[in-house]
Amino acid sequence: MLKVAKFGGSSLSDAARFENFKRIVLADGDRKIVVVSAPGKRYPADTKVTDLLIKACFCAKNGGNYVAPLKEVESRYAEIAEKLSLSFDVKKEFAYLYDELPSLAEAFVLSRGEYLCARMAAEYLGFDFIDAAEIILFDYSGKLNYGASASAAAKKISGAAVIPGFYGGYPNGQVKIFARGGGDESGAILASLMRADLYENWTDVSGVKKADPAVIPYAETIREITFSDLRLLSVSGARVLQENAVSPAKKAGIPINVRNSASPSDEGTTIVSDYKNGGNEFLGVTISAGFYSVRITLKESANRSRALAEYASLFEGLNVSVARAELCGDELFFVVSGDLGAVPDEVYSLRETAGATLSEGQTLVTVLGVTGIAAGKFLTAAQDKIPVEFCWLDCKRRLFYILVNSVFAEEAARAAYNAAK
Repeated sequence: MLKVAKFGGSSLSDAARFENFKRIVLADGDRKIVVVSAPGKRYPADTKVTDLLIKACFCAKNGGNYVAPLKEVESRYAEIAEKLSLSFDVKKEFAYLYDELPSLAEAFVLSRGEYLCARMAAEYLGFDFIDAAEIILFDYSGKLNYGASASAAAKKISGAAVIPGFYGGYPNGQVKIFARGGGDESGAILASLMRADLYENWTDVSGVKKADPAVIPYAETIREITFSDLRLLSVSGARVLQENAVSPAKKAGIPINVRNSASPSDEGTTIVSDYKNGGNEFLGVTISAGFYSVRITLKESANRSRALAEYASLFEGLNVSVARAELCGDELFFVVSGDLGAVPDEVYSLRETAGATLSEGQTLVTVLGVTGIAAGKFLTAAQDKIPVEFCWLDCKRRLFYILVNSVFAEEAARAAYNAAK
């Protein structure tokens, strides 16, 4: 079995975390490919290495003192190397940056956070070091050349290896960096290139929670979720892995296991193509603010189906996004988001309108993996306590949507979570 393990900056921020990182990697002989980020914050008020490098580049570009932030970065690596008794020559690496930084490409400078961390991690683990610029290859348009990358990886990686995340290389050898957070994407790409059996993403949380812990502190961890359901959580407002950090593994059918390096015994969340148990579990509650509700009373003579289409077209023309549209007798109900400045006047201009009300400050609470019984339990619990503007149940996708005034959003989310458990 082959595992690709990616470790974020919080897992490598100081020597103690490096020691923990080594215990995790060597505890499983299947973890043969390791991808690392640049060291992150050691404490809340600390500065990430990448941010210090960004500051150095900014100073160099604008005639400022770029040496000061570089010295901070050097001291971080020197302290780690000294405490771990590494032979890695930090001083030599930084001598080049001090002399040449103003003339260097910004992408190259920013990539040095991961590059230097990977060099030290490789020595510390006794693994090979492979430069990402030599195996994650892009064409000049910035598109990943998958075939060339797979061929390069097969030639260069012959055993256990550490590879820096966050960057790759152009055909001329120049560095191409990813967007911030690109270490996760690098890890997923390498898992795909190596045809790994599992991609482990080691971070500072024990997987994906079933709700925002700030709203529901007792929210449990999702043990297993499909790629498609994870995307549903994401578009509904949950803070989960970004799509580009998931897509390469998803396309290759490689499961992703999100783990906590500070608590390695936790199983975390595994993201899979298909559920083993049929997918009957409650998966989570999300909150998404910034919605409006529009209730339109139709004239008795109105053609209802035509009216529904005309109002939907009206919203589209005003660049208003419709999340839900319902026709109930003589009333149309829309859940929308966007700039509604012109909506009331435009609605009244349509011949079918007898009356209309617009309610702003609405929040959509979405429950994923829920049954009709759970939805009924929520409505019973919410009765006379939480004024629900509108709700609907999508039985096929096991989704329950609740629209409430934002004042009641967190209370509604807790009630929905408790009903679904």
